[in-house]
Amino acid sequence: MPHDPARMPRFCTFRFTHAPEDYLDAGRIARIWQATPSLLRSGGEAHLHVTPLSGDGDQDSDYFLEPGLAAAGVPPAPPADLPENRIRNPWEHQTPFAAPALMLSLSPAPEKPEAAAQALRENAGEPVAWHTAAPLAQLFPSGNSVLLPVDTEVVITPDKAAAAWRWLDAFLQRAQQRRPDFWPSASDTGPVAAGFPPCPWLPPPAGWRLRRAMSCSRSLMSFAAPGEGFRCPRCGEDLDDEYIMAALSEAFEANPEDPDLLLRVPCCDTILPFNALETTWIGFARFCLHFSGCSCTPEDLAELNALIGTPFKIVHVHD
Repeated sequence: MPHDPARMPRFCTFRFTHAPEDYLDAGRIARIWQATPSLLRSGGEAHLHVTPLSGDGDQDSDYFLEPGLAAAGVPPAPPADLPENRIRNPWEHQTPFAAPALMLSLSPAPEKPEAAAQALRENAGEPVAWHTAAPLAQLFPSGNSVLLPVDTEVVITPDKAAAAWRWLDAFLQRAQQRRPDFWPSASDTGPVAAGFPPCPWLPPPAGWRLRRAMSCSRSLMSFAAPGEGFRCPRCGEDLDDEYIMAALSEAFEANPEDPDLLLRVPCCDTILPFNALETTWIGFARFCLHFSGCSCTPEDLAELNALIGTPFKIVHVHD
């Protein structure tokens, strides 16, 4: 059955006055995050995200330029001499917007958006405009990676959330300079795929940022992609998929709003949080960080763990 847009949950997006460097203001992010829980309805989700500013907030680009650079906002046509099958960098031939927007999106939308906007103005001390918007899945149309705490019950305070936001930006500055794992090497002699010759990978210009978001919810958010396979982090044994998924289903059937995601693994008779299992295709969280277009190393994760004081894991979500 096709989706009926009129019946899909709507977001209400609050757009803050913003300059490209403002998202580094940890105190500002903490004030906005502190004001968010009181606006969440039962089972609701909140997403704080940076996106190129276009009209009412539509996302037309994955990147934005550093301060002082102008952009028309319309991607130019590729050069006439560029072969159609050439593999291009994701940012090549895109013209991002010169100023991003800092947005807070709530789903479902508050019953009285004007009152919610006023509460944000008072509690966060920030000028804010609001508009209704389509579901925020459009923020990462080609899939994304999610960093989430292993412990689904851990409390991420506004100060820690602000620290995580600043870490995410610093991580993206580093990570986007790395050659992506999926990118072919210039030294490769064979074609990557029929008609697609290898080509050099070039990092983006200094000052560019990949799209990112930070989310929270009163209830558990789920993140999953097609995949299989679970491994015990204690003894390294592979776990039976059917056994794990049956235990997961049983937990949600017993308490859909607040399932108990501690489960006993038969290999070493240990009780572990579901997120502790070694897998990158499914996870649950009440707080998480989103990004796309680059890889997160074990060293990156260790840095985030130490900063926030709780272990995180990564889940890859694809459309």
